[in-house]
Amino acid sequence: MSIVKKIMYQVKCDGCGEIPTENSEIVAWTDPEYPQQEAYDCYDYISHKGNHYCPECTVWDEEKDERVPK
Repeated sequence: MSIVKKIMYQVKCDGCGEIPTENSEIVAWTDPEYPQQEAYDCYDYISHKGNHYCPECTVWDEEKDERVPK
């Protein structure tokens, strides 16, 4: 048996530090695009200026008509 190092990726909220997949079946991916898409599609995260934010760390901006970081 050999031990192999493998790099895995997760998304972490840049506001509060939450990792949305911590309690799910799949907690990390080998491709960096998958956790981003999962966070957007399943956990309602947004991307803003290169950062990721969970719903708890965002507010609705009436002028922009979109969610933005608090």
